[in-house]
Amino acid sequence: MPSGAVESNFFDTELTDPTTAEFHLALHSHGPLIPEMAADMLSSYRGGCTDESIPPYYPASAASFGMPGPNDCSTTQVAIFMQDQRLAN
Repeated sequence: MPSGAVESNFFDTELTDPTTAEFHLALHSHGPLIPEMAADMLSSYRGGCTDESIPPYYPASAASFGMPGPNDCSTTQVAIFMQDQRLAN
């Protein structure tokens, strides 16, 4: 995995050392498919969601990325993967 700037990163960070990076994986539900919004629902956090249903812990850049819609959306699961520091050296 290359290091440096991360395209479409919602946070103001860079991947400076992949061997010690912390990865966050969020499973986000956009609700029922809206055919005319399908591409946006698959490529953004906000696509198809009401503004009120975007979780408050997402950064403002995520909440403004994508076309809003009528669905109540939710983050159903979050997993954090951290490097075992004993293996970093």
